[in-house]
Amino acid sequence: MRPDTRTKSNVATDIRDSIESLCTPPATYAKFLARLWPVFKKILEGKPDFSPTSFEQILRNQILEIIHRLQHAPTEVEPYALDMVDTLMETVLGRPHATRDLATLRHQVLDHVQREGAAGVKEDGLLTEATALLLSSPSFQWKG
Repeated sequence: MRPDTRTKSNVATDIRDSIESLCTPPATYAKFLARLWPVFKKILEGKPDFSPTSFEQILRNQILEIIHRLQHAPTEVEPYALDMVDTLMETVLGRPHATRDLATLRHQVLDHVQREGAAGVKEDGLLTEATALLLSSPSFQWKG
């Protein structure tokens, strides 16, 4: 039996609240990213429900908060950095309140990756900047 969205949201909240312990040691962080990034990506790519009280929207916000709290500098993030930024930018650009700043950030990330590779995305803080912009987007009605 598959867990319902409310249960998934509760689990995401637990992950969010214990993110520091999941990011250390490096071997644990690597396993965490390998197993959960595909799950997070699938949730973010799903059809959004903009009602702030829907469990789907609460779950999506929890996933965004988890990504925002991740340690972005360790080498464990490098294999996922470009995919994370691309997923986050696609999530934002598909929303009714997408802004020119978000499109500009995406362009900067893609240019940077072409010049210096995916490793530069995490080193220059672009992943952190992308998640911060996404969390501040009015279309997500973030309730911190």
